[in-house]
This record gives sequence, structure tokens and C-alpha cells, in this order.
Amino acid sequence: MTMISSAVLRDDPRGFFGRFDALVLVANSAEVASAVREEHFGERPLFVFFNKAFRVLDAPFQRDCLLVSRSSPVGSSLIYRGELGAVLKLLDTPHFHGIINFRAGAEELLSLPEDFGRPDVANLDLTEALDRIYPKGRLPSTGFAMVTWLAGLDLGVPIHLLGFSGVRQDVWRVYDVHDWSWEQTVLKLLAGRGIIVENRAGGSGAWPIDALVAQFPQFDRQSVESMAIEVLSARLSAANRSIDQLFSTVKLQIALSKLLRSLRPKSRKVRAREKLKKRIDAQNAG
Repeated sequence: MTMISSAVLRDDPRGFFGRFDALVLVANSAEVASAVREEHFGERPLFVFFNKAFRVLDAPFQRDCLLVSRSSPVGSSLIYRGELGAVLKLLDTPHFHGIINFRAGAEELLSLPEDFGRPDVANLDLTEALDRIYPKGRLPSTGFAMVTWLAGLDLGVPIHLLGFSGVRQDVWRVYDVHDWSWEQTVLKLLAGRGIIVENRAGGSGAWPIDALVAQFPQFDRQSVESMAIEVLSARLSAANRSIDQLFSTVKLQIALSKLLRSLRPKSRKVRAREKLKKRIDAQNAG
């Protein structure tokens, strides 16, 4: 079985991914668990999991799969939080092809491959490529970054998305770093051209525009979509007014929080980042 490596991703990614009947990218949502277990996606699909795969799986996964480990300013989040072992218990079977050590932002640091404690680790840095197509000041989500990269390889195999709804589950902590509106716009454009295959698992259902137009022929699809834009614009304006009112009531708490954070000594994360950066610099110098 071919294992992932940095050389493979650099020299022949199409050869590696193109050997499968389909690629199935699985978002971290418990709502897609049944689709992962029950749908087939061809004779030999490759399932791509991201970071905390234990949010989706509850038993070792017995199909071809990869793990994408996203970097943070202190290296791999799975290593920093001590969660890599729990994820590998679910994925490290005879069908596991290895780990992609992934970076998509200038402040993120790739952990050294030896930190994962295994040989099948490949570095993938898409920071420069994504900087051209992503809104400034925001970070692409790991799933979006991988989708756009794989779609650009023109593999000739279907790319299925499971649970890529752009809606975060309220049971997990939400970080406002991604531009979900932009990501959903791009993904829907790719799906509309058949470059990827959207699967609604984990998200809301598609609008039944075609059925509505069939029932009311005085409307056409374009008029429905135009009206939807007007409605969404009005809803967004109303939401922004509510947000402004909310901020006016908590601005004192925000100022106090910023002051307290400025008085703190170096955090564990800052110290870990400095240590990792010294190791990376030493390795590059050698």
C-alpha cells in the first residue's frame, strides 16, 4: 500500500490521489457519521479526515483513509493538545495511508515530522496559494483549503464533501477566523460546475427552487434568486443592528478583558511556539 510522503505530494499528487475511485472529505460533524459508515462512493474511495476525527468515528475505520493535521502557531493542534493518540486509535489500521502535516496561514508553524512519532507524515504548505484566493485578514478552514487544492489537481475522480455546511455545531467552541460566506460561495460554484460533489449530510437542505418554479410558472429561477438576495440583505442589516446593540452593552467588559490579557505573563502557547520555532530554525540552519 502506498503511503503518503512529502515527496509524493510535491512530485506526484495526481498519481497518489488518482488511484482511488473517489475522494471523500469528511467534516468534523457527528451528523455525517452514518454517511461515512453506510455510503460506498465506488469500489475504492479514499476518506480524508481532519484533526479531531473522534467527533465522527466511534470505532476503528476499516477503509482507505488519510488524516489531515492542521497546524497552528504552535505546530500541529493534535500534538499540542495531546489528541493525536486518540485520533490514531480510530484511523491507524492496515488501510491508513498516513498524515498530511498541513499549513495554510503565515502565522502557522509546521510541526517537525518526527514529532508525530511515525514515518508516514507529509508536509503540505498551501499558504501562498490560498493567499491569492482568500479574503485578507481571515484564515481558510482546513476543509476548504484541501478541497480547492484537490480540485485544482484535475484528478479525474469525483470529490465528495460530507458535512461542509459552513454551520458550526453549538457543542464545539467557535472561532471567528474563517470567512464561511466566501467558502460556501466557492464550494457551491465548484459543485455547480461538477468539479466537486456536495453532500447535504450535516447541513440544511437545498432550497427547492425548481419545484417552486414548476408550481408557479410566472416566476423563473433568476427572479427567485434575486429576491432571495434582497431578503438575505435585509436580514443581515437587521442582524447587524442587533450586534451593534449587543456590543454597546458589553464594551466595558471587552476593554477590561483586553487589559487583563495584556498584563498576563507569557502563556503556555507562546512558550511552545518559541520552542518549536527555535527547533525549526536549527534544523533549517543545519
